Amino acid sequence: MDLETPLVSLITPTYNRAALLPETVDSLLGQRFTDFEYLVIDDGSDDDTAEVLARYDDPRLRVLRQENQGEVAATNRGWAAARGRYVAIISSDDPMHPLWLGALVEALERRPDAVVAYPDWAIINARGAVRQVVRTRHHASAVMIVDFEAQPGPGTLIRKCAGDRLSPPRRPRFRYCADLDMWLRLSLLGPFVRVPRVLANWRDHDGSISVAERTPRRAAELVSLARDFFARGDLPEELAGLARDGLASAHGLASWVVRDTDPALAEDYLARASALGYDGRFHR
Repeated sequence: MDLETPLVSLITPTYNRAALLPETVDSLLGQRFTDFEYLVIDDGSDDDTAEVLARYDDPRLRVLRQENQGEVAATNRGWAAARGRYVAIISSDDPMHPLWLGALVEALERRPDAVVAYPDWAIINARGAVRQVVRTRHHASAVMIVDFEAQPGPGTLIRKCAGDRLSPPRRPRFRYCADLDMWLRLSLLGPFVRVPRVLANWRDHDGSISVAERTPRRAAELVSLARDFFARGDLPEELAGLARDGLASAHGLASWVVRDTDPALAEDYLARASALGYDGRFHR
């Protein structure tokens, strides 16, 4: 391993996750595959995050600190500093399996045409116990666009030269669905490869953005993303023809987002989805 030119860059944006961060950091520094650098972007934490990170003595770990700007800005800063051929963005509360990185690197090394590799994953609770195993689907751009739901999940590895073409990988205008926006744009650049092994975790807890932010703003952002994507002038004809179905699914997802917090708004989104031909395909 050459720390000047690591094969992989791991990026963890974090904000006030001192209690959960060590499990994630330990899982990454403990990977069997070792040719990587690890960039932790401390996005203005005011808890014990700095003290937690100061305990580590590993030359692969670099901590970058900034005033609080949000997860998208922190992730983009990490991406700009990354030197690896491949990049993984790992949430600060999501530990990885020890064999995760090696398996994902191998998948992309075998497929030089692929831009993304992603594993199956488990949903864990705040204490780390497995609640559910998620078997991902083999990627198909058309299916992801029609369902308007990302097929990759936690533990996804990205070919950096592809992500660099997005400029930036995470667009600041999308606070809640910047990852889905990234997967949609990456899907236009090349194939995704599924690694059918449970190698990653997603932690379901009250502080998680995807759990806590069931808001009208998040719902509206999903619809805005769908409209933005289908307004692109460079969509292949076969994908542009899926706009009605994709918009229907985006409205269906928006309805689910606010179902428990704003039932009237949820009904409005569902009515719009139905008018577009939504068949209830989206389920959570």
